[in-house]
Amino acid sequence: MFKMKTTAYTLIELMIVVSILGILATIGIPKYANLTRKSHEAITKGNLAILRTTLNVYFVDNSGFYPYGNPTSSLIPRYLEQTPLCYTHHHPRKSNIQDYGGVMGDTGSWGYWMEAHPEWGKIFIDCTHTNLHGIVFSVR
Repeated sequence: MFKMKTTAYTLIELMIVVSILGILATIGIPKYANLTRKSHEAITKGNLAILRTTLNVYFVDNSGFYPYGNPTSSLIPRYLEQTPLCYTHHHPRKSNIQDYGGVMGDTGSWGYWMEAHPEWGKIFIDCTHTNLHGIVFSVR
């Protein structure tokens, strides 16, 4: 008769494999979290460029005037279908535009300087936290 030979892994081999997987996980998980934060910052920068371009088109169409007050009603639906999202690491995702006459807040949304401000028509990210490069979001 033929006898079947059975092979199995020893406990030490299994412990080595588990420890290797643990080491890979400790390296991979922080890198993944950093990549998602980088992608959110890139999306926010792209959405900011979209909003600035839209405001420039509005400026040209309206004989050199930016929207008065909150620009949302002036830009949607003629220039944009909806306000793009603002992703910042320290705030929940927001798509609203806050209009400011003088002092910025820390809302994590889009900020817009109203007509009373010297930088009327500028849109920015209203967040006082830093991005991955150590630069404050609201720096225009």
